[in-house]
Amino acid sequence: MKLRASLAALLTLSSPGVAVAGDAGRVALLLPSCELPGVSAQELRHAVALDLQAEGLVLAPAGELSPARDVQVLVEAACPAPDELTLRAERGSEQQLRSLRLSELSLEQRARALSLALSELVSLVLNPPPPRSATPTPTPTSAFPAEEAPGSPLPAPTAEPPPAPVAPPKPALVAPVDRPPADTRARPRWRLGFAPLLRLFDGTSLWGAQVQLSRARFRYGAGLLMARTESSPGSVWTRLAHATVGYAFPLLGEAQRATLESGPRLGFGYTFLNAEGRAGVVAYDARDWYLDAAWTARYETALSGSLRLGLGAELGYGRGPIGYADDVPIARTSGVFASVTLDGSMPL
Repeated sequence: MKLRASLAALLTLSSPGVAVAGDAGRVALLLPSCELPGVSAQELRHAVALDLQAEGLVLAPAGELSPARDVQVLVEAACPAPDELTLRAERGSEQQLRSLRLSELSLEQRARALSLALSELVSLVLNPPPPRSATPTPTPTSAFPAEEAPGSPLPAPTAEPPPAPVAPPKPALVAPVDRPPADTRARPRWRLGFAPLLRLFDGTSLWGAQVQLSRARFRYGAGLLMARTESSPGSVWTRLAHATVGYAFPLLGEAQRATLESGPRLGFGYTFLNAEGRAGVVAYDARDWYLDAAWTARYETALSGSLRLGLGAELGYGRGPIGYADDVPIARTSGVFASVTLDGSMPL
């Protein structure tokens, strides 16, 4: 069984291009008892009210209808699963029809498409096209024209009035779907850097460099540290292959293209100690794994659009082998240490 919903409208005489009897324009909208899929009653009434307001019409409160003076628009739908709708606009003897299938529209388009279709039917009913003029049937004439009386004036040709212009109906356009704006925020990029490094243990100074990769607040590094330590019992060559990973918390924002950050760092590696003893002194080589943890602080500034320069310092504790000569520690990679780095980086 099809349910019918009505929409009625009157035009004000002050609205341009609309000829309607009455002093005010009004629209009454009645929806089916079953809910249309993807179309709420409140949303549809709001959309219809806006479209009719542009035409100089007013949407009447729900349930009010005056058939004597209103234009009625009927929506026919088969419940309980309405899909194909029939829209009908009536005012007196004027009537307009239109069919619409909801499944052919996306959920975001259905309310707007129904509103445009209903307002178009109201416009067609209120502005009906003029009837086509009947073509007169030619009368048969004699093969021989009748002789005209001498001196009788010829009848002047009658000029037919030009046909009244017919306003084309509004096309039932579906409003474009509003899409959320694309996310235009710049994502963090990988940066590649190179950093000379100095690390100080108790009695041992390690020099070296490392390559760094950073993205957002994470920083990764890999490098090599070396030292040659001399003492009276002997000397020790120290080589430390080292890898690190750290996380930084920003302390200051992008103030004048500079940042200050601090955070923890973990590292691991492998240490080679080659000891050489003096005359009569026994020296021992050592090889073992190396682990450390440190807290870092780093200041970075932008030299150009892509090049950045950073200065960092850290304080930590390491666990690694110690080089001996005659039971005297000469070089160490274990204990408390302090490091200083100077790095430059650019985006990949």
